[in-house]
Amino acid sequence: RDWHVHLNIATVEGVQFVENSDHGHEVMPKLYYVRLSAADGVTLLRFYFPNPWLDDSEKPTEFQPELLAYFEEFRDRYVGTDGIVFVRRGGGEDRYYADVAGITAEV
Repeated sequence: RDWHVHLNIATVEGVQFVENSDHGHEVMPKLYYVRLSAADGVTLLRFYFPNPWLDDSEKPTEFQPELLAYFEEFRDRYVGTDGIVFVRRGGGEDRYYADVAGITAEV
């Protein structure tokens, strides 16, 4: 497929790498994405990373740590620069991290 998106970058005020366990999918314990938001907090765009609990056909499979590593590599490269944060969503609460030093993995 050939996809493209138009986004006025000037409207982006926040960038968050998100680990979300509050999404309501039993098959996928967590979702991993980058969220671009406006000044008022409204989500402008989300980029989802491959889910480590789904195969290439998007069917449930055993946990694939190499897919989680893909998200973590990007997160670790950018969190802490230019106001980019890491957000761990779960249990009805959002925890924000301004850098990735000392963040423990939660699989």
